[in-house]
Amino acid sequence: MRAASILALISWSAAACSRIERDDPDPAARAAAAPAVVPASRSLTLDLMPPDVGPLPSLAALQRWAEARGGNDAPRIFDPRPSWVTGPARLARPRGPFRSARVVGLDNQGDFIDCALVLETDAGFFLFDGPVCENSMNDDPYAFRVEQLEVRALRGGQPVLVFRSTASELYPWTSEHTWLRVCIAHSAPTGQPACASILAARHFADDSVPGGDLRWDFAPRLLPDGSVEVPPHPPIIDWPLSMLDEPPAAGRHALVPVPPG
Repeated sequence: MRAASILALISWSAAACSRIERDDPDPAARAAAAPAVVPASRSLTLDLMPPDVGPLPSLAALQRWAEARGGNDAPRIFDPRPSWVTGPARLARPRGPFRSARVVGLDNQGDFIDCALVLETDAGFFLFDGPVCENSMNDDPYAFRVEQLEVRALRGGQPVLVFRSTASELYPWTSEHTWLRVCIAHSAPTGQPACASILAARHFADDSVPGGDLRWDFAPRLLPDGSVEVPPHPPIIDWPLSMLDEPPAAGRHALVPVPPG
């Protein structure tokens, strides 16, 4: 008698659970509560772009190239000033084909200074242009923060340079743009580097507008196989017009070299 009662209780419990699964009172709410899953996709790519300048045999040659472009009276290319560039402005531990990497101030032929990235490989020195980080003609406040500058080894041992930085314009509003730059370089004798620049985060604050502080963080990360993963993120609402860069699509992105020409 007792065994029959236990068997009946088990049968009732299974039937009740089956009924709850079939007659979910709010399947939409349950689906919304579940974490979003974005499958890896080979159709998502990030372009590896060639350098703007290079190869050149030395930093002095790069300086001469910058001076030949003309511009205002600001220095043409120089080490960044500690007053407006923070973080590791030089690569601490060179590895593989990356002999050195550094952030430099570059006069962009006007009133503004760019924070550019200079890579040295087996083939020489290469320059990748960067965002505005200083004004050479007035006191408008800018800031440039290097959050990561290091060489990491992918699965299989291929060295990859990872460069994460934030450029800020602090007047008349706060506008911060964070990029993750991933660079590869071929081994000798070519040593040609190429980099993919990925929008990683945005912050826009307008004190004159109630609720005008807006933040987005797309949190891209480099995976051991050399791809870049971007987790699911909410849709962009009220994207400021001054922020024209598009955020990366959620999913796994392969790094694809852009063919020359």
